[in-house]
Amino acid sequence: MIPQKLLHRGTITAAAFLFDPALLSEDEAQKRILALWEPGVRVWQTEDGALLVVLTKPQTLTAEAAPGLPLVRSRGHLLALPLTKAEWDELRPAPESLIYAQRGHIRVLSLAELTAIEPADWLALEGIAFIATKPLTEPAHVAEAQIGEVLAPLKSLQIVPTNPATAAARAALLRSLNQPPPPAAAAAAPKNTSSSLLERWGRVLLDFLRPTTPSSGSASTTERLRNTIQEQVFSPGQLEEISRQNAEFLQKMLELFERGQWQEALQHAIPLGKPGESDDTPAGFAFLKPRDQLVISPTPTRPDSTLPWDGLHGGFKQLYREAVERLKNEGRFEEAAYVLAELLREDEEAVSFLERHGKLRLAAEMAEARNLPPALVVRQWWLAGEKERAIAIARRSQCFSDAIFRLERSQHTTAAETLRVEWAQLHAEWGDYARAVSTIENVESARTLAKRWAALGADQGGVGGAQLLAHLLIWSEGEDESEPWREKAKALLAQPDAAQERLNLLTPLFPKTERPELQPLLRKGLRALLADQGSSAVTLQQTVVAGWARLAKLPALEADLPALMPKPQPALLDRTEPLEIRIEGGDTGNVPIVDAAYLPDGRTLVALGEVGVLLLSHDGRILHHFDLPATSLVIGKTGARAVALAHRDDSQRVHVLDLGTRKVTDWGELSLLCWETALSEGTWRVARNGQLLTLDTLSPTPKALTITETSEPTLALSSGGGVLSLDEGRFVLWTEAAPTRRQEIPFSGGTFDLTDQSVYWLQTDDDEEVNLFGEPAVVLYGQTGPLHRSSIVGEPDDTPAGLAVARLGANEVTISALRDPLGITALVCFSTSKGLRAPVLQLRLSGAERVRLRATPEALTIADSQGRVIVIHPVTGQLMRDLRVRL
Repeated sequence: MIPQKLLHRGTITAAAFLFDPALLSEDEAQKRILALWEPGVRVWQTEDGALLVVLTKPQTLTAEAAPGLPLVRSRGHLLALPLTKAEWDELRPAPESLIYAQRGHIRVLSLAELTAIEPADWLALEGIAFIATKPLTEPAHVAEAQIGEVLAPLKSLQIVPTNPATAAARAALLRSLNQPPPPAAAAAAPKNTSSSLLERWGRVLLDFLRPTTPSSGSASTTERLRNTIQEQVFSPGQLEEISRQNAEFLQKMLELFERGQWQEALQHAIPLGKPGESDDTPAGFAFLKPRDQLVISPTPTRPDSTLPWDGLHGGFKQLYREAVERLKNEGRFEEAAYVLAELLREDEEAVSFLERHGKLRLAAEMAEARNLPPALVVRQWWLAGEKERAIAIARRSQCFSDAIFRLERSQHTTAAETLRVEWAQLHAEWGDYARAVSTIENVESARTLAKRWAALGADQGGVGGAQLLAHLLIWSEGEDESEPWREKAKALLAQPDAAQERLNLLTPLFPKTERPELQPLLRKGLRALLADQGSSAVTLQQTVVAGWARLAKLPALEADLPALMPKPQPALLDRTEPLEIRIEGGDTGNVPIVDAAYLPDGRTLVALGEVGVLLLSHDGRILHHFDLPATSLVIGKTGARAVALAHRDDSQRVHVLDLGTRKVTDWGELSLLCWETALSEGTWRVARNGQLLTLDTLSPTPKALTITETSEPTLALSSGGGVLSLDEGRFVLWTEAAPTRRQEIPFSGGTFDLTDQSVYWLQTDDDEEVNLFGEPAVVLYGQTGPLHRSSIVGEPDDTPAGLAVARLGANEVTISALRDPLGITALVCFSTSKGLRAPVLQLRLSGAERVRLRATPEALTIADSQGRVIVIHPVTGQLMRDLRVRL
């Protein structure tokens, strides 16, 4: 076969290189291969001596600058040239083949027939002597540098009026320290030093706390506080010296706060712990000591472990709050921020406080030092003028969209637009012009730059280039400016095997039919799309095509449309070969998606992490933005109500959304092990430690309608009542209706999903009978009743990336996501009474790093880290939604 093209050109992503001995000497080829080698690189040799090097991860480079013949991985093969659909159909290569052009013809070699080469054999190590060495001196100890800077020297003292409440507290403390025990108590108590100290300390700390305790406190509250002090502070055998010095320490601290001697006062102040933290538990009784310096440390300061914070936390908190107000009134904003961050441990409040008072650099340092959300850190450094540092952090954390949203929300519009341009510049530097343009297309001041990038992207071609070509036609002012782009569009309409490109070019252009220069182009394009529809290259809705024919003023075509539309495609379950859908790497949105759900009314709900939740229209327009964090979505069957969860360290922040009225109910943070992914008539099943709960989503606060006690951790809940638990290391499946009837599942952990009473999971199998090309393959397993079924769905080097299962009549449909070096592939399979079938649909998401799958009887939804949402009908395989989310 003579191919149309012999080589890849331009920027490509190479998965391997081929070195031809006819072009390179053996020594030169070995030098280039050794320069590419790293652990995991594999080398093979063909019959004619050519060397094939397969990389551990793909490299993006210009084909003309490659060290050898660059090979791109496609459909499980290594290609040295682009192939058209007709060439693929004629070629039909064996699995895992090397395909390249030799003397103008295509040559196909099976990788299994190549000879493995060990590059280490090329190294001559004879005669090399190894000499043991040792350092001349011991290496110097390098102290860990603080991220935050040491606070500037404190200002000169200012004598301020004494606070009456503080003066009363100080006087009470002094009286208590010098006052002997009452005679009755002294006579009744045993002559024991530690016992008398206990009573004295009880009075001291009670009097110290009393000024900050509400005056309405009852005697029982005071007694409980006394018991807390006695139980948590004092223990038998304590030394009188410790109690005396600690009392003096507290007295001095109070005097320093009273006098406004802030340097020493803050050095003596005791950091507070958060309620419920393990650090709040006293570890023993020791001397209280001042700290050496005032510095905002990278990690939160540990609370002091010598005092009972359950009882004294409120008193000290009020004391520090008063200090913040006094420091603020004196203009000592750095010290006030220190109190917020180090003593009260309110980090975000401290950062916001500094920003409001013009201490932008210190606010940025504190945000980064305390590991606050990366988008907040980026925002603070940007406002502080450290743009390079902000961009570096945003690139490392991939939080540009969140940082831009934070700037826009705080009315820093110019800063947000500037950061958008910087983000787009990064995309352009990577060669992703489509995403660069989509990032700044709404920034009017950057329109010239957007046009320049669009022109570069249009020259690159592909789906992204077609979208950019449409932008150039829309942005053109007059026929003279649009003429070169119209000529380029006409060439694309006549190009074979470019159906998806034509669709992406014409879709945004049809609403612009009022422009006379575009009408001939749209008429020609509509006829080309109908030809693509006839060849099943694209799937068009008849109502959409009719609307386009009306806009293009083609009444005859509109009348003949029913006869032109092809017959329905066979159902997915009846397909003998998988339906293939491919989305190129340049066809993306500009914000990563962490979850998405297709609603019954045709709208789509999208979770964007800390950026919030978007409600999208049928064509992807943003109808509403819910300003709340969300990493998981739970959708009701009617689509009127949803639950948004944001995962925290050991809990979930939960919001209930009314999608009709756009009302949001904040449930706060709940500690949940797992939950159902669908609501049933306003109720939501969740699992926590030892309990299964049915929550009422109509309640303003979390309210359990039913509670079921469990004795083992729950891993998953299904809408059919199934429960997957871990019982003494064994995975068991049961239902709440019959909790004693349990079925053990041969599942060893990993990527899994549960529907009704069936469990499916993905794992790499080491059994030889399921190996592909001598390497373990990714296998989809299913457990339905007593039957254990499996089907090979992956190739070597694939790793599981996600799984979703839904009940579809008498069958179950599964979406398996497999990751390879170039992206993620989603495979759709069916489980029937005869077992798991081979995949019937393959969706290729080039460039995707993460994917979230959702399967329901109405739709299969796939969302990825590139801002793409794909919705497929589980029965017909029809592409119901193909959206790109852009902010």
